[in-house]
Amino acid sequence: MVILEFTKINEYNNFSLKEKNGNKTYSLFLEFYGIDNPKIGDFIAIDKNLLNPSFEGYAQPYAFELTNEEPTVIKNSKEYVILNTNKTNYVLKRIYG
Repeated sequence: MVILEFTKINEYNNFSLKEKNGNKTYSLFLEFYGIDNPKIGDFIAIDKNLLNPSFEGYAQPYAFELTNEEPTVIKNSKEYVILNTNKTNYVLKRIYG
């Protein structure tokens, strides 16, 4: 998983993100259900395949829904992300995109 920091919030759920331990930046359309949208300075751990423009769902928004799964169970999965807001980890399942 790649850890990205939210650096800018644009219109229409478009977020600018930067790798925590790198120089790569991304602009992604992300939707969150069951949780408030992240804020600048929050982090998301996301599978590197979802950041690849050749991934089948890359051209559409990724939507994630709050789930009760344990973070240790979901590592290296395209179906889950971990959102860290204000030192709280939330596990979210990808519902489309």
